Amino acid sequence: MFKHIIVHLGLHKTGTTSIQRTLFVNYDALLNFGIAYPKFEVDRFKPANQSWPIINLVSNNPSGYHLNIRNQIDNKIISLSNMHNIATLREMSEKCDTLLISAEGISNLDANHLQRFKTVIESNSDKRATFEFHYFKRKVDNYITSVVQERLKGGTLEHHIFEGLSASDMSNDYLRIDALKRIFPQSKITEHSFEKACKYRRGLEHYFLEKVVGYKHSFKAVKISNESLSAQSYELIQNYISSSSLYQDVPLSGSEYQKNIHLLSLINGDKFKLNLRHIGYIKAFENKKHILKEKELLREALPAEYCWKRLDFKSTCKHLIIVSDECRNISLDYLRCLARETIRTYPKTTVQLILLIITVKFGVPLRSIIKAIRVKASKKGKYDKGQ
Repeated sequence: MFKHIIVHLGLHKTGTTSIQRTLFVNYDALLNFGIAYPKFEVDRFKPANQSWPIINLVSNNPSGYHLNIRNQIDNKIISLSNMHNIATLREMSEKCDTLLISAEGISNLDANHLQRFKTVIESNSDKRATFEFHYFKRKVDNYITSVVQERLKGGTLEHHIFEGLSASDMSNDYLRIDALKRIFPQSKITEHSFEKACKYRRGLEHYFLEKVVGYKHSFKAVKISNESLSAQSYELIQNYISSSSLYQDVPLSGSEYQKNIHLLSLINGDKFKLNLRHIGYIKAFENKKHILKEKELLREALPAEYCWKRLDFKSTCKHLIIVSDECRNISLDYLRCLARETIRTYPKTTVQLILLIITVKFGVPLRSIIKAIRVKASKKGKYDKGQ
C-alpha cells in the first residue's frame, strides 16, 4: 500500500510537459527506486500527462471534458478506462511505497472533485499515508510573454489573446489553495520558483527529480522543442494573421496558413519581450489586481518597431522568400510602412529595411530560375543514365 503520495500540480507554462515526459520515460528506473508513476490510459492511449485520466476518474460529467469530446470518447470507453486505471493503481500499490502523480488539471479542481480524488488514492494507500503537493510558478511577465507567443503561434489574433486574458489570470496562479487545504489539511503544499529550477544543474527535470521526488540517480533526459519567437518573427506573424484572407482562429494542420506562420516563426532576431503596444492592452483592464508591477514593466518595455534595429538580414530574407505569395506581399507592405515610420527615429534601420525589401523582391524570381535550372539538370541526368 502507498505510504507517501507526491502530487505535482503544474502550474501551466512551467515546463510541466517536459517533467511529465521525463517521468514517463524513466518509469522503470523510478519503479526500481520504489516510486510509482502509473501509466494510466484513456482508450488504450497512455498520456504522460495524467490530467486526462484523473479528470475522468473524479468528474461528474467526464464525457463533457474537452479532450473526450475532441477524441470522441464516450461514457462506455471512459468507464472501461477508469476500471483499468483503478486496477493499475492497485497493482502498483503492492510494489511501491511512493505514488507520484503529475497533473496540472488537479490545480483547477473544486473541493468536491478533490474529495473524490482523495478517496480514489486513499483506497489504495496505507491509513497513515501522507500527501504532499508541489507546484512551480514563474514571474508574471515571463508567464504572459510565454502565453502570448504560444497563442500567436496557434493563429490567434493579438487583440483576442489579450481580451481572453482577464486581470485575475494574468499570472499562472490558478491553484485553488483554499480547497486543497480544506480537503488535505495535514498536507504540505510547496511553491517552487520556475526560474530558479531551470538554472539547477541539469535543468528543471533534474531539480524536480532531486528536490521534489528525492530521486538522485541517473535518468534519461527528454528533449522538447518549444522554441521562443524572436521579436521580429512575432511582429511579422501578428501582422500576417491580422491581414491574411486565409485567417483561421485555429489553423488546420498542414494548411498554407499554418505553414506560413511556422516559416515566419523561424526568423532569428532579438528575444521577444512585451512591448509598449502590449502594455496598452494590459492597462485597458479595469481590474489590475494581479497585473505586473507597472513601473517595472514600463521601464523595460520599448516601442514595437525598436526590435528592427537589430535585424537578422539573412534569416529574414531567406524565410520571406519561401513563404506564400500572399504572406510575402503582406509582410513587404508591413516593412514598407515600417521604413516610412522609422526614417526619422532610426534612419539606419530604414536603410536596412529598404535593402531587405529589394533583396526579397529580386530573390523570389532568382529562386524560381535556380529551381528551374536544377529541375532541368535533374531531368537531363536521368535521361543520360537511361542512355
